[in-house]
Amino acid sequence: GGWGGCFRSIIPFEVNISPELDLYQPKEQSSNIMWVNGPNRQFERVFRKVQEIDNGDYDVMYLMEGDSVPVKKNWLDSIVSDIQSQQPFPMPLLNMIVDELEEEALTPYNSIPYDYRISQMLVEGSLGITPKIPGSILEQYVSGKESSRLLMTTGQFSKWAEDFMGKGDEELFKETVTIANYAATNIVPEH
Repeated sequence: GGWGGCFRSIIPFEVNISPELDLYQPKEQSSNIMWVNGPNRQFERVFRKVQEIDNGDYDVMYLMEGDSVPVKKNWLDSIVSDIQSQQPFPMPLLNMIVDELEEEALTPYNSIPYDYRISQMLVEGSLGITPKIPGSILEQYVSGKESSRLLMTTGQFSKWAEDFMGKGDEELFKETVTIANYAATNIVPEH
């Protein structure tokens, strides 16, 4: 019984985000480039840490954010079943996305929560729609070598779409009926 019935082992680890960078300030989302830096860096570092454990011999990673609340009995079993029925997943693409998120850490794109930023990258690549950045965020970041980088990602994201989207029967976007996407991102048609 208990957790032992769900998990073979639990491996605790730290993502070591310094307190001054571990920020989540939703009231500052239109004016502070770092407002969501804590969750963004946490996602990247958890992903990298999972890659290190057992030489990264995992096919799937499920990140349950701290504000997620399971409401369905046996929800973990349902998720595992969904995952097993929907494999394979494009793991090389996820690795490239996390690389990009890490590169964007000091750009205005850091002001976008990682999950929404991932959907923006994929929409930009598949549809050519570039994201809008609040003007006050761009003003904080007007000059420097990185500013031109904001204009150079559409080609890269288009290549990802070409390489990973619509390959035979494999769909890039897979959903579970166990967890609803209350963020209502622009990737899922029914939202």
